Amino acid sequence: MRILLAIILSMLISSCTSDIPRSDVFFISVAASYGSEGSLNYLKNPPGDQRALSEQLSYISSRKKIPYKEYLFLEDNGRMSISGDERPWGRKEILRLLENIESEDDDLIIFHYSGHGDSNGSMIMPDGTRLNPDDILYRLRRADGMKCAFIDSCYSGRFVNGESTLVNGEIFYEGQLVSESFANALLPSLKLFFTISEPTYWNTWVLSAATSKQLSYDSWNDGLDRQSEFGAFTYYLLKALGYRMDTGTPALPDGRITFYTIYDTIKSTMSETLWKRATPQVTLTPVDLVLF
Repeated sequence: MRILLAIILSMLISSCTSDIPRSDVFFISVAASYGSEGSLNYLKNPPGDQRALSEQLSYISSRKKIPYKEYLFLEDNGRMSISGDERPWGRKEILRLLENIESEDDDLIIFHYSGHGDSNGSMIMPDGTRLNPDDILYRLRRADGMKCAFIDSCYSGRFVNGESTLVNGEIFYEGQLVSESFANALLPSLKLFFTISEPTYWNTWVLSAATSKQLSYDSWNDGLDRQSEFGAFTYYLLKALGYRMDTGTPALPDGRITFYTIYDTIKSTMSETLWKRATPQVTLTPVDLVLF
């Protein structure tokens, strides 16, 4: 009986996929180091996170012959640029891009952030202004196409609706994983499947580095290849996308990449210690998203 129920739940959550012909891929990334090494709020790895994700996503798109466009908001050691063009940017520029992006229904928009987050889950810009979760999610949901967001910052679980009670069967208490069982997942997942009525919430998936009460980490040391070069969460995200850590180069992933396979791969490869300290949160819908 348990096996049968597991099969039913798996079918409800992940067998339905938004598998439509892919037109363009848009990669929008915001990464900040907050000055140079020694500065009060300095972060070492966000620029490297952005660079490697750009390399990996553009490589996959190129090999699969999918048109690829990227918008890279970067602050690295105090120097600010947008897609390599040195100029200042902040909250207004990011929101303007999201409001005016020329995407279509069969496009994919991937939004990424590596940087500081405040206790409300807001992204902290290098100039001190904030982008709160609603700022980003409202505009992503209104944009044409399918969207997913990868948020590597403290308290980033604020971007995931309902993350404090259920995420694929994980139960949390004060930001920490306390139990995980099939029984915890079954009834809420069935309820979700039969009660979600707003299709606009099915076009945006979010994966965050931590719960709404946890910190994320600029780096983590489990002795793995190049682990110190990336944010703790983004390191595992890159591996789930197929990035070769042994050589530090992009590569084609094995099989197709979907939103929930990324989450499952991170969950199965991340160390238990890191997982409990910074537990990734995921949008839970009955529909999976095929990225590539």
